[in-house]
Amino acid sequence: MQLTMPQQGIAQRDAPISRTVQYIRGHVGENITLHELADMAHLSDCHYSHAFKQQTGFSPSEYIINTRLEKAKMLLLQTTMSVADIAYEVGYESGSSLSNLFLRKVGCSPREYRRSNGVFVK
Repeated sequence: MQLTMPQQGIAQRDAPISRTVQYIRGHVGENITLHELADMAHLSDCHYSHAFKQQTGFSPSEYIINTRLEKAKMLLLQTTMSVADIAYEVGYESGSSLSNLFLRKVGCSPREYRRSNGVFVK
């Protein structure tokens, strides 16, 4: 006998994590804490972290960083905003914080990323 969970049960189980994912995406420029997200999901910090990683493949902090990075990439390519302004927009205190993240994760600076994608800003 195979036990299966009805689709509605799966959706209900995943709903708290889905809500927090949407919150992260909508508030990427704000200071988002693990405790705040766990409270939204009505879970302990530890249970929330485990459930989040199980459903997304990332820890909450990795997901926040990746979401900020993706938004920064989009802003670099679609706007003429300065790196410092983009950094602030995605939740970093300075352009150097964003530049360090870019170097670690992307392998180039935000300016190089912009140029390599054919965007030239004075």
